Amino acid sequence: TELDFVLRRGKEVMGIEVKSGRPRGVASGLDAFISEHPKAKALITGSGGIPLKTFLETPASGLLPGH
Repeated sequence: TELDFVLRRGKEVMGIEVKSGRPRGVASGLDAFISEHPKAKALITGSGGIPLKTFLETPASGLLPGH
């Protein structure tokens, strides 16, 4: 189980999982993170999520909700 990135600003927290290739079903690292931090937001980038190019071109502050 792994999670690729965690962003935090104040009380806002977001777990990010990067997928490559074909979607493989459940994002277990992200699911485990959200189970432990139920108020956190979740983001998948790459296969089955926002395009990787968009993720890489967006400042970290722009990935958190409301910003």
